[in-house]
Amino acid sequence: MLARKPKTPATYADLEALPANMVGEILYGVLHAHPRPAPGHARASSRLGAELDGPFDRGRGGPGGWIILDEPELHLGPHVVVPDIAGWRRERLTPFPEHVGRNSEAYSADFPRTHPFAGGLRRFAPNRPLLAHECPRA
Repeated sequence: MLARKPKTPATYADLEALPANMVGEILYGVLHAHPRPAPGHARASSRLGAELDGPFDRGRGGPGGWIILDEPELHLGPHVVVPDIAGWRRERLTPFPEHVGRNSEAYSADFPRTHPFAGGLRRFAPNRPLLAHECPRA
């Protein structure tokens, strides 16, 4: 079910006001909140992260040079999203952020006016999560 767009856009304060057992995201000014993942989902996500850690983060049997994180809070223009797992080339995420939040620049991106993401995330599939490989390059 699609959330109805409120009269005023959601803010980071709305995210901070959510209970600790909820995950919140802001897309197109609308606050979307859902419970933390169920144990089966969390286990699947953790196992995927473990599979990616050796070859991509540590370079064991793979290219290395990546930072893989579970549930990072991403600030993409006006949007705040929390994917299950995301990865960055190490050189693109320096310095490594110490925290995220309202006043943090961690995992944020500003786009030139001509960038396809400058006006917001792609609208081709607004009901599906943004995949890590779809995250824009700053």
